Amino acid sequence: MTDMDNFEAEFARIKGIGTNSRLIAKELKSKSFEFRDAYNKMGKKMRNDKYQAHAKDKINKGRKEKRKAKKEAGLLDRLLIS
Repeated sequence: MTDMDNFEAEFARIKGIGTNSRLIAKELKSKSFEFRDAYNKMGKKMRNDKYQAHAKDKINKGRKEKRKAKKEAGLLDRLLIS
């Protein structure tokens, strides 16, 4: 059985260790490179999802205002190719 066979369970177990970075590093050193890479990607995904959920409206409002400004300036019409 490889590390990746039960990735979700191992990820939850290592995340459950808490904020003790020495214990987490020790656990990750015993795992394969693929597992460590997947662990880092999953951690980044969780962090990004948390940020996106919190800032989604703010980000979309900024995009909407920029698009409106471009449309009013007449720049948007040149960007669209029919």
